[in-house]
Amino acid sequence: MNKKLKIFLKILLGIIIVLLLSIIVIFVVHKIKSNNEYNELKDLGYINKYSAGDYDLNIYRIGNKNSKHKLIGISGLGVHNYSIEMTFVNEQLKDDYEIIYIDRAGYGYSDDTSKTQTVEQIVSDYRTALKIVGIEGPYILMPHSIGGVYATYWESTYPDEIEGVIFIDGTPLGMNIYENEDYSVSFSDYFGVLLCKLGMQRFSIRDVSDSLPSEYTKEQQKLTDYLNIKSSMNKAPLSEIKEKNNNVNKAYQSIKSNDIQKIYIESSRGARTIEEVKEDLKWVKKRKQELGLKTITTMPSDDKITQLIEQNIEIEKKQIIPYIDLLGNTEIKLLSGDHYIFEQKPDELTRIIKDYINDLDK
Repeated sequence: MNKKLKIFLKILLGIIIVLLLSIIVIFVVHKIKSNNEYNELKDLGYINKYSAGDYDLNIYRIGNKNSKHKLIGISGLGVHNYSIEMTFVNEQLKDDYEIIYIDRAGYGYSDDTSKTQTVEQIVSDYRTALKIVGIEGPYILMPHSIGGVYATYWESTYPDEIEGVIFIDGTPLGMNIYENEDYSVSFSDYFGVLLCKLGMQRFSIRDVSDSLPSEYTKEQQKLTDYLNIKSSMNKAPLSEIKEKNNNVNKAYQSIKSNDIQKIYIESSRGARTIEEVKEDLKWVKKRKQELGLKTITTMPSDDKITQLIEQNIEIEKKQIIPYIDLLGNTEIKLLSGDHYIFEQKPDELTRIIKDYINDLDK
């Protein structure tokens, strides 16, 4: 072996040793910080873990435990801080109702799992967690986005457990309507899981999680970052992404029309006037500018906005109305805004929720 090769191998070995030591140090620091973050969230009441069989699920309860109405918050895809993002709605509901947020497997501080996240598995976990804690139904499900898939399956398969459903801009259901969308998971995604376990997410938190807008406190931003560092690249959410079309199909096939009173709050496609669209775009632009995200530079023309409204109406006719007609006893409520309407118009959203629950009591 010549002298140059020996020198190269020594340098390479040195680099490898330095990298391994750096990874070990980062991992140890990550574990120490994670333990401190866990304790901080637990002291604030966000962490309450209960067995769902092979793994533990985390439950956060807020509000009036003596209320006859139990609202079960079901988050959208990859939303690990639903209970925090719903803060402004929670504050207006908590005196009258109890709101219960159950983190799905791999979400928030629930344990991660290699189990395939089918709609049956996810709903089973929700039901198991509630039974173990002793929170008895019937429940009012309050799903956001893809959470509507699981709520649909739940209320269709176990209708005796459900008092009502509040779909917040829920994912529309139909057979194979998402089959042409790419929900594959790559090797790099699984490599990201490993990096997350090692603590590397701490160096790239803004690549996987946006900052909250200024309406939220710095404390809430900090807690959100804790949750995303813990869970943003877990195995279970990746499985949920892969299973999206299958879960939508299964939930759609499970639908049995019933008399459970439901409301579908349509926000991201809820605009019906040019003025509403312009106001929504101004809000989105302001929010993205505040967070340093790419946004529109000029307001679309009235003609383009009219086309957008027509597209929204067409999607409603082809996807949403047939879906809710199958559900039975479901009212569409338009609330023009962003997909994260609980952030943009929490007061208006809360009024709709309260009016709906008041109707249940009549």
